[in-house]
Amino acid sequence: THTHTHTHTHTHTHAHTHTPPFPHLLFPQQPGAPTYISQVGIVHLADSYGQAYADGFIDNCADLGLEVVSKQFGFQNEASIDVALYFMKKNRINVMMVVMFDDDIEYFIAKANEIGLLGSGKMMVFSDGVSTGALSALPTDLQNALSGAGRVLPVGCVNGETGVLFDHFRSFASKSQSWLDLRLNLRMPYEAWKLTPEFMEDYYDVDVSCYVYDAVMAQGIAACDSYAQYGANYTRAQYLEKLQAVEFDSGASGRVEFDSATGNRRKDTGYYVLQNLLFDVSDENFSAPIKGTWNPSGGWETSGFVFSDGTGSPPASVEPVDYSVCGPGFFYDLVEETCGACSPGTWSAGGTDQCIVCGAGTFSVVSAAVTCTRCAAGSSLSDNSGVLTLHDSAEDCTSCEAGKYVNTSGAPACHKCPKNHDSRLGQTSCSLCTFGYYLDESADPPACIACPAYASCAGGDSAPVPDEGYWCVYLWLLKNCAPHWQSTQPFIPTAVVMGMRVFAA
Repeated sequence: THTHTHTHTHTHTHAHTHTPPFPHLLFPQQPGAPTYISQVGIVHLADSYGQAYADGFIDNCADLGLEVVSKQFGFQNEASIDVALYFMKKNRINVMMVVMFDDDIEYFIAKANEIGLLGSGKMMVFSDGVSTGALSALPTDLQNALSGAGRVLPVGCVNGETGVLFDHFRSFASKSQSWLDLRLNLRMPYEAWKLTPEFMEDYYDVDVSCYVYDAVMAQGIAACDSYAQYGANYTRAQYLEKLQAVEFDSGASGRVEFDSATGNRRKDTGYYVLQNLLFDVSDENFSAPIKGTWNPSGGWETSGFVFSDGTGSPPASVEPVDYSVCGPGFFYDLVEETCGACSPGTWSAGGTDQCIVCGAGTFSVVSAAVTCTRCAAGSSLSDNSGVLTLHDSAEDCTSCEAGKYVNTSGAPACHKCPKNHDSRLGQTSCSLCTFGYYLDESADPPACIACPAYASCAGGDSAPVPDEGYWCVYLWLLKNCAPHWQSTQPFIPTAVVMGMRVFAA
């Protein structure tokens, strides 16, 4: 059994084997079955029940080579239901499994119908968490939109009534609260697990009661086996070990065996049916006839299932889209089903369902861009199509810091200046020198060389300064006074003498 508590006061107990669904029933493996099904979806409650169902569904689909798009939602949380459905819409999912309870069904179906996830070419299959009664109570327009859907549920009592023990068990449904408290609820470890007459009346139909009976019998057998081997003080671990080893023919729903890895009843020991949800517009009659059965020996047998288009062929799993209708600078919006302009920071060559964030060294400040603008030389932008907001303004390009440069546009990074060279902020070259060096402009390319003896070099673009008592002749053409330092000449002021520049200190 599985107990799902929505609030402190509202509890649903679902008696089933917690069995993963079988996607084979959606896509009959028989001659003439469509071969274009590749992807399906599952929308499920964000709890242990929903997650276990989703995990089982995904595993079974993997066996068929089907990719699964999965999204969870919160119980009675309309905003999260919207997110889940729009996620399916965005991924163009036509066929999906739905794992939820009656409480959310009307809003879920209404929203799905509103955004085009129901109707011809679409299909939903519901788990046993949704009752046939809740589906029958939907407004007729939603029942009509839902026509062609399915519902998978475990079914017990396939062999009919099972004798005195089962009859006595079924009699609990007529007991009072005080009787249930005295005989059963005192042994329940959690308040949410306690039985009420309302629960017995609402959920003890013939099918469910057989699975509950199987669960109770399994617990009883495990308790007896534990007592027999360990005595009255057996531990929980010892009891669990015995429970997982239980095997018996219940007579109610077939042979009962447990998966030692998960503790769940083995999925291949139960019985299941597939209902076909149908709406007759002529008399507004909603029905749920059984169109498929599963048993441990034969597997699934389905016949006469009518899909949403009124035929016996399942819909395509993914909605085809003609992206070519959207030209350069635009993308196909799968939710709005129209072309949308690429936002600043992105671009598109057209024919796609998404715009591309500008790459490293580029940005875009306009909508519907067909290409991105390159950052100017002397600046860079390192993010490579990662964050849109790092590419939607020219200010996203960062000027090269002092000591670095880049001489091309669209650069992802600035380069460190060569040894002894330097630069100011935002430069395309390293035309300055570090302290102790000066720029030899006669070199090709100009290079920073060490300061000559008897002089000091402040770096940057400054010329060497002679030490006190020394002077230098700096030829106009040579532009390098180092070989011409004179240490024995008398001091002369800076002057132009015979076509030479003379520096002195």
